[in-house]
Amino acid sequence: MKLLAKEPADSFFDTLAEIYDEDADFFTKIIACKKCFDDLFREITKDENVAFTGTYGRIEYVLQNWGAGQELSEKIHRFRRNAGYVIKGRTQKIDGQLFLTFLRQICEIIYALTECGIPEKLAEALKDAPEGFEETKTRTYETIDFSNCIVLNKTDIKRGAAGGENFSIFCEDTSELGRYSLRIYKNHFEDLAQLHESINRYTTLNILNINISVKEKYFYSTGFESQIIVEPDFIVEASDIAECFANYIYNPYIFFVRKFIPSKPGIAAFKGNLINGLMDALISDPGADPEEVINELISENLMRVLYYGKDAIENAVKDILENHYKNLMMIFKSRKTDSIRIEPTFVSPLYGIHGRLDALIEPEGDRTKKNVFELKSGNARAKAEVWVNHRMQVTCYNMLLKSAFGKDRKGTSSILYSSTSESPFRNVVCGPAEEKKVLLVRNSIVSGLFNLANGNFEILNALKSGKAGIIPRFMENGLLDFADQIKNAGDTDLRYYRYMLSFILREHRSAKTGSAGAEDGGFASLWSETAEEKKKDFKIITNLVLEEFGAKELRFSVKEKVSHNFREGDIAIFYRNDVTGGSPVNAELIRGTIQKLANDEVVVEMRNRQVDGNYFAKGTEWNIEHDVIESNFWNTVRLLFEFVKAPKYKRELILGLREPEKGSAKYESDKNLSKDQNDNIKKAVTAEDYYLIQGPPGTGKTSTTLTGIIKNLVKSNTKIVILAYTNRAVEEICGNLSKNGISFVRTGRKVSEDSMGEEFIPVTNVVISTVTSFVSKIHELEGIYEFDTLIVDEASQLTEADLSGILAKFRKFILIGDQNQMPSVVTQTNIESEVRDEALRRLGITNFNRSLFERLYGICVKKKWHHAYGMLETHYRMHREISGLINVHYGNKLIEGRDTQNDEFTTFDGGSQDYVEKMLSKSRTIFIESEYIKSSKTNRDEAEKTVSILKTIKKVFGENFSEKTVGVVTPFRAQIALIKSFIGDAELSEKVTIDTVERFQGSEREIIIASFAVYNSFQMKNLQSLNSADIDRKLLVTLSRAASQIILLGYAPVLSEGIYYEQVIKHIRKNGLYVSRKEAELIFAKK
Repeated sequence: MKLLAKEPADSFFDTLAEIYDEDADFFTKIIACKKCFDDLFREITKDENVAFTGTYGRIEYVLQNWGAGQELSEKIHRFRRNAGYVIKGRTQKIDGQLFLTFLRQICEIIYALTECGIPEKLAEALKDAPEGFEETKTRTYETIDFSNCIVLNKTDIKRGAAGGENFSIFCEDTSELGRYSLRIYKNHFEDLAQLHESINRYTTLNILNINISVKEKYFYSTGFESQIIVEPDFIVEASDIAECFANYIYNPYIFFVRKFIPSKPGIAAFKGNLINGLMDALISDPGADPEEVINELISENLMRVLYYGKDAIENAVKDILENHYKNLMMIFKSRKTDSIRIEPTFVSPLYGIHGRLDALIEPEGDRTKKNVFELKSGNARAKAEVWVNHRMQVTCYNMLLKSAFGKDRKGTSSILYSSTSESPFRNVVCGPAEEKKVLLVRNSIVSGLFNLANGNFEILNALKSGKAGIIPRFMENGLLDFADQIKNAGDTDLRYYRYMLSFILREHRSAKTGSAGAEDGGFASLWSETAEEKKKDFKIITNLVLEEFGAKELRFSVKEKVSHNFREGDIAIFYRNDVTGGSPVNAELIRGTIQKLANDEVVVEMRNRQVDGNYFAKGTEWNIEHDVIESNFWNTVRLLFEFVKAPKYKRELILGLREPEKGSAKYESDKNLSKDQNDNIKKAVTAEDYYLIQGPPGTGKTSTTLTGIIKNLVKSNTKIVILAYTNRAVEEICGNLSKNGISFVRTGRKVSEDSMGEEFIPVTNVVISTVTSFVSKIHELEGIYEFDTLIVDEASQLTEADLSGILAKFRKFILIGDQNQMPSVVTQTNIESEVRDEALRRLGITNFNRSLFERLYGICVKKKWHHAYGMLETHYRMHREISGLINVHYGNKLIEGRDTQNDEFTTFDGGSQDYVEKMLSKSRTIFIESEYIKSSKTNRDEAEKTVSILKTIKKVFGENFSEKTVGVVTPFRAQIALIKSFIGDAELSEKVTIDTVERFQGSEREIIIASFAVYNSFQMKNLQSLNSADIDRKLLVTLSRAASQIILLGYAPVLSEGIYYEQVIKHIRKNGLYVSRKEAELIFAKK
């Protein structure tokens, strides 16, 4: 079998050679072998148009589709199973012999799948390695409590001899059970047809509580206690499942109506948020003044206050104080000594659900009890009963606690209906019947989402044709409107909506379970990977020691310094390491934001106040991992429908089918601006429909051009919304507008409690927001402001899915970006995001990972709509010698805006006794050849030389050395960690940013050092990021971050395989300083 080319196969062998040589314990080495095994099957299947939620599915796909023999199949599965035993601690002895067994097996697997010979060094190391793992006999069980398996085949539904309908699946357990057949009976599952539809080939299942068939070995059947969970790593929110229940019926279509169709927020939901916030405050301090608490909560919700109006807010507050407050006080005054955790999150990969309880209570008398408490602010049901959707929500929470704490978890479940005086505190009892209904709905939701992501639009057809079943009355008008709009949409518009929806849902799936070609396993890596695996991928901070606990803040000291990819402002999950044993699914998770990230300290802000001093005790150990905000995906999905609803001319503009009209507004040139800036501002201001501005690096597209556009639009009293991709970009825009005396409102700001009157309504015409914040608040904003002109900064970093629904809401839009710089962040591979619909491809929509800015700009250039686009040509950052490296990609039109950009280079002393300084003095553009080192994602030679250069720069700059002096760009986290480990200088560590190019977008340094750390063609292909014009965006951004000097380190023969890299190296050979390996050895040896 030859499933991989020689280049990637050699790269895998090189990685294994590194593992063999690595100075690490045998457990760590085996984990590294397993990661290589996972990466191997990910690489083989990355171009397959099939959704995989784990390595096992990829393995079976490869074995089934490429005809692997029985011997190879068994070898692969033995490796997988034994790696699982090691990870789960079920291997008694982990020693050198066991490691060599793993190493030998993975080498033989690579050879079998690629026909590439095992390198001599590895072959020599393995000559005395055991031939295979000790045989573990497949066991037969009378009953199986749990099986995680992959479906290899299924039968149709048939009627059995006794008259009961059933179907069978043939599957392989991912652990020691092996292959078996399971017959699934209708009398054990309420909707057998729906379950049958949810299960397909290569579907991953969790199967609980099945029995062996009396007649045959390896044949099992379901019983009344059996449960089946489809794609369990794709976890579904408990409240989303619960809302599909109403009036004793359940309907999974309710989920899709809620997620796909926009709805305006009602005052009841906002009042519920206030009541929950008041409850949190009363748990912290039962003596808190309720009016003060509520006013503080209101001040944090500026847009909603304006949207609902003063009277509605005052009525809501009055109702809370008169009808809800007393019930809250009644409950929590009596629980002052209980241990209460506010809104803890639980995740269950067993049941495929997650949820956030209102409160988890451990009574004072018995801390082993885990009581579920849920607050509901709506109307209560009569006769002390609970609504069915509330019962199902509590059922989900009980399943989560059972998953986290075991089947023997003790505790009650109760709901407080805070508005009623008749038995407000109500006990909830739920059992196996409710659990089965929960899983039925959950499986239907997952199946429907996977079908839509894969291009099966039956659910949309059901919503359009009135076959969505019974839905709540308040949703009916929205569904009717949705159906009418879909029915009346043009063929092209509908194709655009459908395939864009599929793209967003694939991104959503990738964020949860990982994509075909990405190394990251998505949110599921939280439980599917060990801490050691996460450390190797730099996505966990372990063993933080809690030093200080505040109501909403935690301060940790760093016990063990680990390299990681977190930064300040990241949303994250925090959990007790000493309680969970390092497993985040065995206890509650706390969500929040990283506020400070230093070498010796980490400070986080929790999403909710906490009061349990025992749980948050000083000295406890915690871990931090990345979080995913799922609501962002659903906001984008709902907003996409606005494209379908937009007028025909607007849809045609967005699709590039209609030429934008010219405007006739007047513009007075600004003598302080360059000619190209004035030209672009004029065209943007006078455009009738839209205008696109390409802003190459350092051309002042944000600081000058965007500000100039706003200044002119404000003069004409135009209503403007300004969006940017990041908070940092928003802050820069706000700063520029403040300097120019332009008033604005930024979404998310707090307001004072005395600003509730008419005078609170802003007189400004300018609103500024991140895209994410705007989309989440769009209905409130639309109720306050008139949407006229939209300006989007860094629009090239946003996908079509991010923007098309937003653009549909505005009369006119101005997009500012640069398709030659960093692209939008997409987790799917090029193959996954490729557009296969011919009608869309004819419109230039060939891949959904491209930005709408890039596509429209290309259409305008092609159709010669010169009035609709332009490029800024005067740049103010790079010296002319550096801009010469990128100018060819801008038609050689870039010109310097400052005289200093043509100055001679005098920063370093050419007569210095420091040979590194002498080298640095010779040119502003330097390429230093590195040694050929077979190392995966690291190069020690480059790391050492980088640190040597940094120390020289620091010495030369002296007191002027700052955070703006120098930065280091490298594509790999492992190389970042290696460089940092060599520094040994506190000031350098603090003041020098060493990061990937993605983190440098939008910033600059006087000097940039780039360490590429690649040694083979396979790595080189993955290093590049080409746009539609085959311009390497990552390299261009790397080069253009430097104002005064750029220093590149890399292995030239491999780098030159990239066309743009080859051009840059040739340019430096001719015009800069090219340092050969021999020359570099002499220079740095003398250092």
